[in-house]
Amino acid sequence: MDTDNKRLNPSNNVNNGTNKSKSEERNEDQNNEKSEPFLTGTHFEDPNAFLVYDFKMSHDSSDNSVSFRVTYKFGDKSRKYILEGKHPYYFYISVPESLAKYYTLPETLPVKGEELISDDDNLKYQVDIKASLKKVTKRCY
Repeated sequence: MDTDNKRLNPSNNVNNGTNKSKSEERNEDQNNEKSEPFLTGTHFEDPNAFLVYDFKMSHDSSDNSVSFRVTYKFGDKSRKYILEGKHPYYFYISVPESLAKYYTLPETLPVKGEELISDDDNLKYQVDIKASLKKVTKRCY
């Protein structure tokens, strides 16, 4: 899981010592947004901070991909952190090395998690993530 920790904006600096154009500032803003750190289990040490209730996989032959559906819930502290900071959060699947030869990429593209609803702390959310498979010839391994 990944969330925005905070927005870094160099144009908010009082004086950064250079005269930059608006387009340079925009490019810098975009680069800073991409380099923000991932939030991981170390940020939510409580074992109930993030709970997975269901994890399903299915093959989609129409586009030769594997779909992952994850049903999850955040614990009190982590939920409050995301809500108060209005942090978007993202999920991705990292393919185990032993299976990487079957997938086109070692990780899926990040998928944004659902917006949390503040008045219901028991609500479960879902995310669907797709991973493309390589074309495999019919051989016995």
